[in-house]
This record gives sequence, C-alpha cells and structure tokens, in this order.
Amino acid sequence: MGIEFPEAVLSLSLDGQSAVRETFRTQPGWNEHALRIPGNLVHGSRPRLEVSGRYASFQYWFYQ
Repeated sequence: MGIEFPEAVLSLSLDGQSAVRETFRTQPGWNEHALRIPGNLVHGSRPRLEVSGRYASFQYWFYQ
C-alpha cells in the first residue's frame, strides 16, 4: 500500500520559534525537498529543531 500526499506541508521550528513553513506538490514515488533555515535564526551551539506538518518522512539530512 502506498502512502501519498498530493500536497505536503512542512513546518520547522527552531528553539521554539517558527522558522520555515512550506507547502509543495508531490509526485507519485520518491520526492525530495530542501528547506533552508536562515542563519540569523540559529543561536547557540545546539539548537532544537522541530518538524511538523502533513508529509511522509523516511530520512532527514542536515547540512551546515
């Protein structure tokens, strides 16, 4: 059984503050989407990142 969301919504919070919210259309099969957090929102050496929304997630990648 496939999992499919024709329209995905991702919200990212950084240290409890809303940082990014994006809505995007998906295609059947594997989809990748990059979300960029503006550097001026990152404070401290260990920020807490929370992801919420309507999406199917299998893997996360973080780059700095």
